[in-house]
Amino acid sequence: MPEQGQGVNVALDEALLHSLCKLLQTVVSSAQWDLELKLPGLAPVPGEGITLN
Repeated sequence: MPEQGQGVNVALDEALLHSLCKLLQTVVSSAQWDLELKLPGLAPVPGEGITLN
């Protein structure tokens, strides 16, 4: 929470979190703010393979 003012806590399951992230990426790209919203874990890390069990 912020030191001053109001704050918000949000609890989302995995599906809602994914939907919110996609919505934010879409809005940021269409807002023409010259920003690219990159979220951790969405892009593969170069040199790291993916292991499927």
